[in-house]
Amino acid sequence: MQTACRLLLAGLISGLTCQAQFLTTGIPTVTLSLSGVDGSTPMTLAWHPGYEQYYGGRGGNSSYGGIVWDATGAVVQILEPINIDIRSINYNAVESRLEIVSYNAAGGTGEYGYKIVTLDEAGLFTGNYSPTGVTLSTLPSGQTAPAFDAMRNVLYGYDSGNEVRVIDATNGQLLSTLTLDFTAAGTTFMNTYVIAYAAGPDALLGFTTTGGNRVVAFSAATGEFLGSVQLPGLVSPVTSWGMAYANDQVFVFDYALDAYRGFTLVPEPGTWALLLSGLGLVCWQVIRRRNRRA
Repeated sequence: MQTACRLLLAGLISGLTCQAQFLTTGIPTVTLSLSGVDGSTPMTLAWHPGYEQYYGGRGGNSSYGGIVWDATGAVVQILEPINIDIRSINYNAVESRLEIVSYNAAGGTGEYGYKIVTLDEAGLFTGNYSPTGVTLSTLPSGQTAPAFDAMRNVLYGYDSGNEVRVIDATNGQLLSTLTLDFTAAGTTFMNTYVIAYAAGPDALLGFTTTGGNRVVAFSAATGEFLGSVQLPGLVSPVTSWGMAYANDQVFVFDYALDAYRGFTLVPEPGTWALLLSGLGLVCWQVIRRRNRRA
């Protein structure tokens, strides 16, 4: 029994750095509705920790709308027109600012490009933007909605297939190309034009309907498959754009609700400690009883 306990503890500890860092099934959190926002296609969204608000909008035309929600999902602002054709919205923790990558971001002029979002004192959209000075000609296409990684100060650009471009956010240069292990993930498809980055597990996230509505996670350093999380309750999820990772949650847009549905993918920090301490206590009691009998 002592050997079995040791093996079980070792296996659990080892699992903390692999698939076990992800839940089997995501835990529903907040719902962010796009109802009342003019336009067609839901793009990505971001969380600003300073204002404690979510930011999103619809893409396809600069005349479409942008929206701000509070932490509970209540609408704080709808701005129409948003004055930019959104593809992705990211919070840049390096510069402490909100940024938008537009359609045809390689254009870099007018409403197109890699832009800094001007917010008012309450953290609301103003419809004004300033250039970052970076041209993103190395994105896979003009439709790409890249994710931002503050630790490496890079953007991840994904369109389709299993390749992700890693782009220097300071100058737009292509640094490398990651190959995601789709075989291990059991899929040949992820939502097109979008990928998300989760800093906690240092993972790239994609959404697939292969094997159920699920998020598949890959190492942001190597492309290695890390785990898969089923997302319960989705009725009509998007197949392009419409997903993000913000405020430690993944969001996937559900057309049936006209809203993003949020999910927790990883256990709370205390969860693993409780599992380890609980299992350790059980093993200790078993070993103690055996020693008494001896």
